[in-house]
Amino acid sequence: MLPVVDLLGLALRALAETLKRPEYLMVLGLVLWFVYLQAARTAAMEQHMFGIARRSSAQQVVQALLLGTVGGFLASVLFIGVGISLSDTAIGVIWLLALVLMLAHPRFICFAYAGGLVALSSLLFGVPQTHVPAVVALVGVLHLVEAFLVWVSGHLSAMPMYIKQEDGHVVGGFMLQKVWPIPFVALLAVAVGREMLDANLIQMPDWWPLLKPARMPGPGQELVYLLFPVVAALGYGDFTVSRDPRDKARESAGGLVLYSVLLLAMALGATRWPVWAWIAALFSPVGHELLIQWGRWQERRARPVFVSEGGVMVLDVLPDSPAAQMGLRPGDLIVEVNGEPVRTRQELLSHLEPWAYDIEMVVENRLSPHLGRRKVRYGGRVPPLGVVPAPGPDEPRYVTLQNAGFLGRLWRQWQKRRRQGPEGPV
Repeated sequence: MLPVVDLLGLALRALAETLKRPEYLMVLGLVLWFVYLQAARTAAMEQHMFGIARRSSAQQVVQALLLGTVGGFLASVLFIGVGISLSDTAIGVIWLLALVLMLAHPRFICFAYAGGLVALSSLLFGVPQTHVPAVVALVGVLHLVEAFLVWVSGHLSAMPMYIKQEDGHVVGGFMLQKVWPIPFVALLAVAVGREMLDANLIQMPDWWPLLKPARMPGPGQELVYLLFPVVAALGYGDFTVSRDPRDKARESAGGLVLYSVLLLAMALGATRWPVWAWIAALFSPVGHELLIQWGRWQERRARPVFVSEGGVMVLDVLPDSPAAQMGLRPGDLIVEVNGEPVRTRQELLSHLEPWAYDIEMVVENRLSPHLGRRKVRYGGRVPPLGVVPAPGPDEPRYVTLQNAGFLGRLWRQWQKRRRQGPEGPV
């Protein structure tokens, strides 16, 4: 049997010892700083669009660190259980290529693209020299951990937004963006002479590792796996205009699980049948891109839900507000206040301002029609009510979903100058 308890105990001790090293803490601090910058950017956008930031940046950093630590433990279990050696993956080349690809588009920093390209280059040209099954298994494990984190917390701190669609209509939606620091323990395979073996080494069963190493030890040598601490960052970005953020995140997590399991199965198959190395190297970037495009296609074809028509749609509810205490939720359509009909945001404000006491609202939820109409009450003074309303037909504030990288922005600027010409716009 696999000595799981001994390995996990050793992994935890290795992480604890590593946390005493300044260079490791510095890398972890840099990742946390990146998490903080993104959280601060989200808070600034919320403040600009809605006049309030719902969650503090510090809270989001602490949440990301705690969840990332759990994800790191899961990554350690998977790396050790499968037997993935980082020394077989050309990890440095993958990192550099991912950073270069990010210049074209931010989502290309994902290892699915860089890892797949490195694996294909190794198969076609022999450069860099790497073990393709280990590369695609690395991608599969990281995305399996990402799927767990997206399932658990991908919907948390989803930012309400007014989004201008391709047809020119402004609709309500949510931007889901998360980054988690992942401290974990990976493996490095090293061939050593038998005389250098330590009696304290953990003896593994004959069938382990599941992923056989690229090079076997020479005569008089044994293969030893060293625990190697790593700090990584996993990110998730998506949007929805047609469903609750939790449902969207869990659908994305399900797709990632399927992608990861298929990739790991291909990696294991490639250790026996070389043709699977080619299939896995292609599937790594292509499968990931298809997953993203499928999600976007679903959002484009779905009918937007968060639009104020026939009442005032609740896009989001501020924490600890009267609306939260009343039980209002995203997707609720406010159609009456104290017996008076509500058709527009202006009518809602006229019923509440300058203030109102003991209000009763009639609402119906467009996300959960089975709830039917219901009445909600608040025994106090409003405003503030504490809701982010969905946009109406004449909403002047909105964002457009055009997220290009550095090279993409340069290309758009060049095209804009080319259209304008030397004499200005025509």
